[in-house]
Amino acid sequence: MRPMLNENAIVLQLAATVPQLADLLRTHVEEFDEIIPHVFLGRVSNLVEELDDQRRANPAADALLAAIMSAFEPCFELADDDARNLISVSLIENVMQRAIDSPEFRSRLGPRLRADLEDMLRHHGL
Repeated sequence: MRPMLNENAIVLQLAATVPQLADLLRTHVEEFDEIIPHVFLGRVSNLVEELDDQRRANPAADALLAAIMSAFEPCFELADDDARNLISVSLIENVMQRAIDSPEFRSRLGPRLRADLEDMLRHHGL
């Protein structure tokens, strides 16, 4: 059985997987002197939305969006309960309306994240 990753480990894994998230994490730590996982993932969700807005006109934005969304899938699989909650609340819940409005955006979510989104939508009666 694989070890489960906690919230900080998930943040570090994302930063190790996507270089632009490593830059975002450096800025985050400079600002807060520590990793605050919910705040960091909130910033990542903002970046995801910005990239989604730009992706049609900017292939680099589309590629980065794909890399970020792909990085979340193995993290969700390896996450402990608290880290899964972190991803659910700080990413999925933040982009839920975009996922409702855009089937194309929803298709960017991997199967585990999509299932989490579907659970959340059922919970909210959507």
